[in-house]
Amino acid sequence: MSNRIVGKAGMLTAIAVFSAMAAAAYMLAPGNGFAESPGLCLPQADRWPLVPLLSWGINYLVLGICAMMLANIDRKFNLVQGTDLLLPAAFLIMTASCPWDVQRLCSGSVMALANIASLWMLFGCSERRDNTHRLFAIASFLSLGSAIQPAFLLMIPVYAAGAVLMKIMGVREAAAFLCGLAAPYLSLLGLGIVSPQDFSFVWNAGQMDFGSLPVDVFAVALCAGFTILWSSAAGFSNLLRLLKSNVETRRHNTVIMLLGLAAAAGCLFNFSNLTVYLPTLCVAAAVQLSQGCSPAGSRVPPAVPLMLMAVYIASFVLITGFL
Repeated sequence: MSNRIVGKAGMLTAIAVFSAMAAAAYMLAPGNGFAESPGLCLPQADRWPLVPLLSWGINYLVLGICAMMLANIDRKFNLVQGTDLLLPAAFLIMTASCPWDVQRLCSGSVMALANIASLWMLFGCSERRDNTHRLFAIASFLSLGSAIQPAFLLMIPVYAAGAVLMKIMGVREAAAFLCGLAAPYLSLLGLGIVSPQDFSFVWNAGQMDFGSLPVDVFAVALCAGFTILWSSAAGFSNLLRLLKSNVETRRHNTVIMLLGLAAAAGCLFNFSNLTVYLPTLCVAAAVQLSQGCSPAGSRVPPAVPLMLMAVYIASFVLITGFL
């Protein structure tokens, strides 16, 4: 790995900044301005019966695992050619810019972890001939996630399309994927954890509690829009450059782009559930940023990603009302 932008020292700095932002969000951030939509048959993550400190600690651990897995995916599958630790560092800072995603365990962190694990399994399908168990596991993750948060439903077509794109979706694989979608709900019903009367579908969380500082909610929405705009521009630029890469690299990055588009669509069309999609959007945006700053054919100055991270830190300061 190149130390051109973020080396080990830079990664440690990013972890320290992320930790400080998460701690500040727990202690000083206003209440949840975006109410998560309830799951199809189970309570959403922010409603789980956990004491506040434990909820914060679990969420911190989940996002840390997400960053580690992103670094390992990059290293194992050469997702971003010639990059350094910018990918996990950028993910941590961008995710922490929304205090409601780091102040307690939330569905957004859970969905980001499920997506990253699903990407790992999907990309690993190229290493084996029989991928039915992997596609079954991916579908099961997403289906079980939808039980606690309907936003997971938007991710299911992404992985189905990704499997088709990677040419691993045969008849057996399609059957395994469909069985994976059904298995969690059949298990929940069969074990008596839920009953048919527990099922409901609420796409929008309803009227948001803006609290006493509407500027906080506006700042989160503005930050999300900013992320969608620059990551879309970077993705288009990267797509043109990746036409010269090998087939596997192009396929992997196309799946990441599809994931980012799904998360962006969720932010736009399910606005009251915005914070659920943000961590997944940050996964795709961090990949595009790292890809754009890759030494292979890149003309992006090293100062650009550092300036972007400064913008996200400033956004966090504004949202938490420090200014």
